[in-house]
Amino acid sequence: MNLYATDRITDVKDRFQALFPLLQLRFYQISHEPGHSSAHRDEIPDNNLTLIEFNPNFTAGEIPLDEDTTAGQLEMSFASMFGLYVQVFRKAGKHWIQTTNTDEWPLSRQQAAAADTAHFFDNIRR
Repeated sequence: MNLYATDRITDVKDRFQALFPLLQLRFYQISHEPGHSSAHRDEIPDNNLTLIEFNPNFTAGEIPLDEDTTAGQLEMSFASMFGLYVQVFRKAGKHWIQTTNTDEWPLSRQQAAAADTAHFFDNIRR
């Protein structure tokens, strides 16, 4: 996935979610340790910020992203390559949960787990 200085945070989120509809990225002001969660208070509230506004040292580039990329790898790549701090979330029913306990799962498995959860909740409601 290519990232450009003029991309807004919402643009990056939308491109990611187009690939993985039951997952989402959230951007944070500070980094987190692998396997740890990010605090809600540290989330960037303005999704219209451009990447260069968020990180004045931002340089455009391509982040490796495919279905075999793990959530943890993606988060670390954003930080090391672009100085951007993200957390992957997975849909669980009506809620979005941080993937901290499953950071080693590939994004395809995260997506499948979210789909299984959606199917489970759909069947309960019947």
